[in-house]
Amino acid sequence: YREVRARPAVASGQFIQQQLDRAKQELAAAEDALLKFKLQNNVGSLDREILAYQDTIRSLRSKRDNALIAARQAEALKAEYETLARNMKEWAAAATRKVTAARAAEDEDALQRAKEEEAYYRQKARDYESMAAAQAVEAASQRTAASEYEQLAARRDADLAALLGLTAEWDSLQMAVDQARSNYEFLRAKANEATLKQDQALSLGYLQVIEPA
Repeated sequence: YREVRARPAVASGQFIQQQLDRAKQELAAAEDALLKFKLQNNVGSLDREILAYQDTIRSLRSKRDNALIAARQAEALKAEYETLARNMKEWAAAATRKVTAARAAEDEDALQRAKEEEAYYRQKARDYESMAAAQAVEAASQRTAASEYEQLAARRDADLAALLGLTAEWDSLQMAVDQARSNYEFLRAKANEATLKQDQALSLGYLQVIEPA
């Protein structure tokens, strides 16, 4: 009698178990397809990869901007030092004329002061020219760095575009995995429920009260 009463639960459990096995195979196939896609494109998580590339591009563009700012600052300092160097040369030329005048006047004191003044201004001119040359080198270096940063950013842009092109296929594969897993979990819960119902039917007694005493 218990076996007769348990037949519906047994049949339902068998049917659900068949569907569960099928759902398990579909889940494995979906996960295998997603894994092949990851290996083929060398990507673990597409969303994280896209965010990482976006952060890298922003960082490279920020470094490029900083390098361009540094280059402009160096160029401004170069122009200023060149102006100072020209001024020093003019003052040195004026001191040279003083030397000529003092020598003509045979004024040894004035001649000595004029020579010292001329030497001072010529040395300052050389110093400013050297500083201007150093700033020119710095400006060229910063502009080279800015160009390299921009080239790297452009390559990362291309890589990012390629990743974005994979988004539709990735979403489709991920959706298939999520749906297959959802179906599998649902059927597994139903299989557990069917097993409980079968055990309950088999554990009932032979007698059943059909109407009150």
